[in-house]
Amino acid sequence: MTTQIIPNRFTASESARFIDAIIAQLPAASLDAHVELKRSHDRDIHWSFTSAEFRTHWASYKTPTRPWRAWVLNKLVMLPMGWPVIRSIRQMLRI
Repeated sequence: MTTQIIPNRFTASESARFIDAIIAQLPAASLDAHVELKRSHDRDIHWSFTSAEFRTHWASYKTPTRPWRAWVLNKLVMLPMGWPVIRSIRQMLRI
């Protein structure tokens, strides 16, 4: 699992143990199955396919939802005048 919160990230050895534990629980048919990934803006879509026990156990590693201000800022900069407005505001506030 990855997270934007650096102290909660797996170390390499934790990642290896996690993968080994998960693979050991999977039946051979699951490992041989065809996988097709689709782009989704739903951050919880992959967690929805896991068991409740799995979600509870690994919840501390789940990426937190983006704050609403990040969503608003992203929408603003996508507008034709978005970047110039943001640049002007940053210059005024000296940030």
